[in-house]
Amino acid sequence: MAVKNIVVHICPFESNVRSTREFLVMVGSEKARSTSINCEVMTEVKHDQSEPLVDITFMDGERLMMKGARLTIKEMLTALQSRCVAKDPRPKLPPRSSPTQNTLIELFCVGICKCL
Repeated sequence: MAVKNIVVHICPFESNVRSTREFLVMVGSEKARSTSINCEVMTEVKHDQSEPLVDITFMDGERLMMKGARLTIKEMLTALQSRCVAKDPRPKLPPRSSPTQNTLIELFCVGICKCL
């Protein structure tokens, strides 16, 4: 299932925005954007001490909202990957062993971007 858009809400002056910034860098990278030209990535910068939030909308209207202050980049990528895999109409591959950080980044850049 394709991702329609990703909106990252962030207050850059807060100390709890690291994983959200890392997620934004990954989805905004040249490689990710080139494989998902129909997905709009937007950043909403706030200065109100609000909690970082990633709001992902899929083509079917379903939304995935992640509060970045309480999640690691690995957890955010895993959540997006699992949602994309669940929505993918193609046959499922057998599960792999527990992914590492590098494996998740690779999956995001190669596999998830095809979902976007």
